[in-house]
Amino acid sequence: MTHQEIDQRTSAMHLLIAEKIRQNPLLLEKAKDTIARWQKIVCNRSLPYLHEWDQLINQGVDACLAVATSESEHATALRQSSPFVGIKVSVGFDQPPLQAA
Repeated sequence: MTHQEIDQRTSAMHLLIAEKIRQNPLLLEKAKDTIARWQKIVCNRSLPYLHEWDQLINQGVDACLAVATSESEHATALRQSSPFVGIKVSVGFDQPPLQAA
């Protein structure tokens, strides 16, 4: 799988994740828990991304999901450190559930 294909897959997953979060905004708390846990163990280069996700989540569902589902280069880079791990989404009957990277 190419890097572009991985980015496309991650983008598609975040569209599905965004829909789940819109249905249940409390799922953002799960992402905040992930950020808090990761801040203790990730390399320093990832910390700015985690800090930005934390700020976006604090701004609310709409602000956070606008970036999570954006096609901008910056959003693509942010999704590489997505705190939405564990929010399972189904992509079809022929494929297993996906988890955000």
